[in-house]
Amino acid sequence: MSLVESFRIGRLNCHLLDAGRQRLDGGAMFGVVPRPLWERRIAPDSEHRIPLALRCLLIEHDDGLVLVDTGIGNKEKTKFRDIYGVENVGHTGPTQLEDALAMAGHAPTDVAWVVNTHLHFDHAGGNTHVVRNREEGGGSGEEAPGAREIRSSFPNATYVVQRGELAFAMQPN
Repeated sequence: MSLVESFRIGRLNCHLLDAGRQRLDGGAMFGVVPRPLWERRIAPDSEHRIPLALRCLLIEHDDGLVLVDTGIGNKEKTKFRDIYGVENVGHTGPTQLEDALAMAGHAPTDVAWVVNTHLHFDHAGGNTHVVRNREEGGGSGEEAPGAREIRSSFPNATYVVQRGELAFAMQPN
């Protein structure tokens, strides 16, 4: 699949954006389905993880451009990215989502609405992104303490999330 698959629903132009991949435990994903059955369809890696696509939906609506979910983003540290097998580095922007958005003919500033289906890291992590200041890292390419500046990935967008989901996220366990 290319980074963008476009289609129409009625009068709406829609774009399925490829925001990268992650790897999660196959047993957790397939639940009660026995491993020998699901393993026929998708082979796990040495850590028993299976690849999962990160897809976001872009809708061209009369009220503005709507983006459903934002992928993982770029805020997570190397250890986290290794544990979850995150593959989403962009070539023209912070992440592959920005690359796909550009291929669909749009920029992050064009997005009027971001709809988060829920607030898990792989669906809402791209709501914001880190701007890295490498100069403060002593030229080593490593970040210095305090060198992370977090900005809205879609600065002109209104973000929408279910009230219950937001309440749950505000009271982490």
